[in-house]
Amino acid sequence: MAVYNLTSFQKSEDEINGFISLSDSYPLSMHADSLIIADTYLGEQANAENHQLDAAYRSRFLSRMNWNETDTIFIYFLSLDSIAKYPVHDLPLVANMTPYGVNYIVSQYDYMVGFEFGEKRLGKDYWYLDNFVCIGKDNPFVRDRILPMKWEEIEQDCFPLSEHNNIFTNSKVVQTYLFMTEKFDYYLRNLSRDGRQIGRHLIVVESSNEAILLEEFYGYSEGSGLKPLNIIDVDYGHGFFQWAGAIFKDMPVMLFGFKENSFGCPKIQFLDKTASFIFLRCDNRH
Repeated sequence: MAVYNLTSFQKSEDEINGFISLSDSYPLSMHADSLIIADTYLGEQANAENHQLDAAYRSRFLSRMNWNETDTIFIYFLSLDSIAKYPVHDLPLVANMTPYGVNYIVSQYDYMVGFEFGEKRLGKDYWYLDNFVCIGKDNPFVRDRILPMKWEEIEQDCFPLSEHNNIFTNSKVVQTYLFMTEKFDYYLRNLSRDGRQIGRHLIVVESSNEAILLEEFYGYSEGSGLKPLNIIDVDYGHGFFQWAGAIFKDMPVMLFGFKENSFGCPKIQFLDKTASFIFLRCDNRH
């Protein structure tokens, strides 16, 4: 399953539009039947320009992606638990210059190609916070089965025993938290070393038999960090960070929102070994 995300894109000083970059999936090569940027916008840097693909390039792009004009763009907004639907034929397919700057000689790879949403099509700014986009004939999303994970602090000795716990013997447990649903208990603890937080340790157990379904360590790296936690009884408005539940039809319970990514794309984790995770195709070019 290919899952994209809707972001805001500043086309000019006065214009900010919604944009779904699809370049992570498009099979771009230097073969003539793959090219989607007209020569007018290539070569010298002065030629680089955000633009809408003409009918021929649009047709080529959709064909190579196995999409049709009659398909639909489905957007699931996590904080709203709502689904928006837009016909493919109703949206412009545009090429935007990468925000990291074009090369001295502008090539096809200097553009991000995707669907553009005018300002009037979308609602509040928080629509861009966390969302998932799929394109096709059938809606893959479900509603009313997701919850923000509101963490309640508990005693350290309540954290489940695991064969991997000895990995953290040189670390100090700073706080331990619990989030519970009808079927699953989520245990999380903050770990530090030498007075500095090094990461978080998560264990998810099945409530009925205490079997461990998932164990994960979220740490820091050059291109990623940790998102703040949703602490219970705090009003976050539309700004919750961690979520648990089901958003896809016929898919297991998912987790999302533990990591902050500067490099790479975030992933959706599942409480099922047969479908462990899906990386969003976010076209991050760091």
